Amino acid sequence: MWQRLLATAVVILLVMGGGYYVYQALLPDDAQAGGPVYATIPVIRDDLRMTIEGFGKLNPIFSSSIQTETGGFLESLTIQQGDTVYEGQIVGSIRNEDLVTEIRTLELELLHNSESSSPGCE
Repeated sequence: MWQRLLATAVVILLVMGGGYYVYQALLPDDAQAGGPVYATIPVIRDDLRMTIEGFGKLNPIFSSSIQTETGGFLESLTIQQGDTVYEGQIVGSIRNEDLVTEIRTLELELLHNSESSSPGCE
C-alpha cells in the first residue's frame, strides 16, 4: 500500500514539475518582471479590401422622370442607368422629323429673304 501511495505521489510531483517547467519556458522575460505581455507583429502598408454581401431591395434617395417638350426618336443617350444626373445636363438627343422639316423651311425662307434684301437684286 505504501508503494502505491509513493508511486502516486511521484507521478503527481513529476506532472507538477513538468507543468511548471513548461510554464517558465513559455513565459517571456518581460512577464517575469511583472510587466504586461504583448503579442506584436510587424506593420505592413497595404490596401484595405472589404466586401459586403446582402439581399434586399435598393431604393434611390431621390428619383425623377425626364420629360421633353416634343416627341421624336431617341438618337443618342449619354448616361447609363444608375448615373447621377444634374440639372441642365444633356442626357441625350431626340430626332423629330417634323421639327427638322420646319427648321429647313425656315432656313430656306431666311436665305430667300436675305437674297431679296441684298443690294443689286432690285
